[in-house]
Amino acid sequence: MSLLCSVFSGAVFALDSSEARVSVGWSPNILYRGINATANVLFINDSPEEITIYYFGLHFDWMESDNFIGYDLSNEPVTIASSEGTTFTPVPIQVPLNATIGPHTYFVGIDGVKGESADFIWNSTIFTKNILNSAQEVYDNLVSQVDIEISKAVDANYQSPEAQSYLTKAETAHSNALNFADDQELDQAISLLQSASFYIGQAENLEQNYVPPKNDDDNQNNQDLLILVIALVAFMVVIVLVIYLTRKGKQTPPMEQPTET
Repeated sequence: MSLLCSVFSGAVFALDSSEARVSVGWSPNILYRGINATANVLFINDSPEEITIYYFGLHFDWMESDNFIGYDLSNEPVTIASSEGTTFTPVPIQVPLNATIGPHTYFVGIDGVKGESADFIWNSTIFTKNILNSAQEVYDNLVSQVDIEISKAVDANYQSPEAQSYLTKAETAHSNALNFADDQELDQAISLLQSASFYIGQAENLEQNYVPPKNDDDNQNNQDLLILVIALVAFMVVIVLVIYLTRKGKQTPPMEQPTET
């Protein structure tokens, strides 16, 4: 099979619009200027006869009127029984860098034979796909990243006042970025999101190195404990001294009384 980028072969009959249908899936689903994407085409035969397909492709509104991108199946035609369907080989699509931002139309074209000899061409209904600015892709990825970073930071419940301050800065930058994105000022939005991510990183570092100060209650408790220890030591010293003096008194021999002559 080869990629087809030209008009389909000549055909003299048309397949009725109600005798076939297609659905198109995209990977990725969101398309940007210059992106390489893949279109997956499912074709369903709703006619009472089998259909043999020799060419299929997609036509976009940025193409010349008689151009399609798809595959030449003439060497290995695909036959589809009535009420059956098939998924074609995925079609690689590159959105032009100069494609206009906004909705674009496209349709699927089929060239084949209905039954044994009725050549036909068939075009699907018109589909619409939105093309976004390439900066939109950067913004979308960055806003998802910053959403997660801020959520984790909030859940961490920072104790450092400086870390809390940087988290507030990040939340403010994130909020402003969303406002700029709503106005399609994506460069400003991206810059603010990058700042928000930087602030979150700073907050994390400050929180990791934060040493909570001892409060007055802790100081008072420490003082009370110190007094108690000193008192206990003094008491023990007194007890030892009393015991020592008591024992010393018992060990002193009695004095001899002088005798009269």
